[in-house]
Amino acid sequence: MSSTAAADEYPAYITKKEDAGDIFKRPTAKVEPDGQGTAQDVVAFTSSHGRFRTGMYRAGPEHQEYKSGYESNEFISWPACQVD
Repeated sequence: MSSTAAADEYPAYITKKEDAGDIFKRPTAKVEPDGQGTAQDVVAFTSSHGRFRTGMYRAGPEHQEYKSGYESNEFISWPACQVD
């Protein structure tokens, strides 16, 4: 099974090794400025209409206040980390 899914394939498969951090070694991984540090983002699947995507995101600690609501709906899973 391929570790990357095309827009019409499902499910998007992320191996246990990738889930432990190797996913950020994929050639599609992007590193972007994020606050005072950087963030890494890997998209594993994007729906054909572009409104849904899955993958993994990694960034350092930060604090932001959203006084008028959060700008997007997002599901976040922390499988093996500590959330403070």
